[in-house]
Amino acid sequence: MSASQTESQRMHHIHQIVPSVKVYYKLNQLLISMPTKDNQQDLIIVAVEYSNQKRYFLSLTFDELSKLLYYLEPCQRTLYEVLCQKKSNKLYFDFGVYIKNSFNLDVQESLLILQNLFHNVIANCVNQDSNNSTSFTDHFLVLSASTELKHSYHLIYTNTSVRFESQETISHFIMVILQHYAHFIVTPSCQQQFPPLVNINHQNDYLVYLQTTLSQTNFCNCAIPKTNITCSNFEKLFYKNQDGSHQWVFDLHVYSKNQQFRLYKSTKFGINNTLLPTSDFNFKRNYSHDETINYNNIYHNYILNHSLISYSSNYKDIIIIPYNQNLWSISNENKNYMIDLSSTDHFNSLILPNTCNYI
Repeated sequence: MSASQTESQRMHHIHQIVPSVKVYYKLNQLLISMPTKDNQQDLIIVAVEYSNQKRYFLSLTFDELSKLLYYLEPCQRTLYEVLCQKKSNKLYFDFGVYIKNSFNLDVQESLLILQNLFHNVIANCVNQDSNNSTSFTDHFLVLSASTELKHSYHLIYTNTSVRFESQETISHFIMVILQHYAHFIVTPSCQQQFPPLVNINHQNDYLVYLQTTLSQTNFCNCAIPKTNITCSNFEKLFYKNQDGSHQWVFDLHVYSKNQQFRLYKSTKFGINNTLLPTSDFNFKRNYSHDETINYNNIYHNYILNHSLISYSSNYKDIIIIPYNQNLWSISNENKNYMIDLSSTDHFNSLILPNTCNYI
């Protein structure tokens, strides 16, 4: 079957389910045609892969996307959410480790530590109790597309009151946290007397610096300040490649403008690895039971709603965490200023001034 036939066939399936949807073959054309800013959060931008490295683009309502994912055959669900720079986003992680590199790594433990670490920080920043009866795992939806070759997970922070201004904000937020923890760990006797600061111009170089430094560190069981994470816990967030280099268990290069992130129930083109909830992390269901209701459809919409990173029209009083020139603050959904995070004891302690140029 030729590529054009495959494309035509896929278009036929999509128009059978959502006949009125308009298709664009260039993302910029779709973005230009988008409604006014006030209505953007109600639409989800989707990329559909119809052959290797070839995609077309749609803008869909939640109901249209739900129908598409529900009725398309598994091999036809090659759908990605396009994360536009103008939209606020949930915190998300792309966790990936090849099986051949994971023999000394407890993947489930690493996933738990990653969730615990970032929930703890965010809860402190927005003055939410991180030690209440609700487990930190209830704040993360964990989807798996693992194969016999690779451990592959998407983690989405589903706390309905927290959004980040952009992917760039998420990237900087993560780097601030990693930087703080790493500097605490490599300090002798775990005292807050930091080693010599480095002047690094590029994020990739700084990641290499952190990984190299941590790989030469003897980890102890000291608790990192203001967290219940120990230094030895933090060690579980990176692993050793076969060539001897060290790598974070999550990809820090998935926060670029117009990033395309695979959707729930979707698969990669030509690969049978559907992205689905994992039984290792049962996401909390908060709807009541009624035998007259189609729970397959409710569960489908419930997971889809939480899995979408840039969709937030159903949420009220959203807290946005914006970043600008190393100034962090909390704003409401109308971008009205609320709190200067750098003035709070918790977040201010995470920022190490002049450690590197890009932060």
